[in-house]
Amino acid sequence: MPERITQRRIATELGVTPATINAYFGGRRALGIEVALAVLKLTGIPVEQFSQRLADEIRYKACP
Repeated sequence: MPERITQRRIATELGVTPATINAYFGGRRALGIEVALAVLKLTGIPVEQFSQRLADEIRYKACP
């Protein structure tokens, strides 16, 4: 079973407050590419699972 990661740990790793992470995940604050990629790196959750828009944007930027 993969290790569970808390919003508090994600916040610490990203250098933001837990409230900011909660706002991202609750849809009250827009995610950017950097945050989406950091969440992917920390959790292993594909960006497509939490933001199809960002996943498409990342693919677009990767293929100029």
